[in-house]
Amino acid sequence: MGYPINTNKDDFAFMLNKYSSEGYFSSNRDGGKGDDDIYSFELLKPFEFTKLLRGTSLEQDGDTIPFAFISLYSEEGVLIDSVMSDSIGAYEFVVLADKLYTLKGEKASYFDGRNSADTHVDEEIIIVDLVLLQDIKVLAEIIEINPIYFDFDKSNIRPDAAIELDKIVEVMNKYDSLVVELGSHTDCRGSKAYNEQLSDRRAKSSAKYIKARITNPERITGKGYGEYRLLNGCECEGDVQSDCSKEDHQMNRRTEFRVIKEGAHKVKIETKGPNSFDEIETPEE
Repeated sequence: MGYPINTNKDDFAFMLNKYSSEGYFSSNRDGGKGDDDIYSFELLKPFEFTKLLRGTSLEQDGDTIPFAFISLYSEEGVLIDSVMSDSIGAYEFVVLADKLYTLKGEKASYFDGRNSADTHVDEEIIIVDLVLLQDIKVLAEIIEINPIYFDFDKSNIRPDAAIELDKIVEVMNKYDSLVVELGSHTDCRGSKAYNEQLSDRRAKSSAKYIKARITNPERITGKGYGEYRLLNGCECEGDVQSDCSKEDHQMNRRTEFRVIKEGAHKVKIETKGPNSFDEIETPEE
């Protein structure tokens, strides 16, 4: 607590009132009336209680990760402090009580690990571990991309689509020399010219979203291919009538991420299933 509460004498029995504005402590410091004396004090600024935040940087299987870089952020996202975990992955911070913190763990060849720490609890020591996923070359093993949805006849990025695009953002920020083309495809319904325009708008809208969130935004481009690259026999142009099911048409409405340049990382992007991830049009309510 520092002077004048703490001195080189025996200062003890510190007590606060219920408002944390005034209190008492005992001390054998010079100038007292006896051996140990009781002193009163008034706080000139709010007293902040602290807790000890401890944890371990871990592999997904529970093995420790030594010497990971651990950062502590406030609830508002402001960096407060950073430490290096030790040879057995342990780290600790002194933090304020009654706060909500975010922790981020970083290490070369690992994806960043994140966790939250709530210090509103009664415990004086709070344990929060950080799991860092190992950086592997086939990204589909750790990144699952769910279907991306567009409203009918629209190309704006919906909040649920943004969640999936953010996964690509993380990959491209992790691998800063990766160059990717985002290609959007439609099914056969509608004219070829219209489908080409619609898919191009969707591809460029998705690429624009990613560009605004990655380093060197020129590394991703968006291109619409319309219905020219169908994955099955579901053609329906002109006199050709398709008897394909909704599921068959859906297979052709997809967005693909094609690696144009691997750079130094030699990374391969693979997503679940053979068709990258689907674009599924949903009618407007």
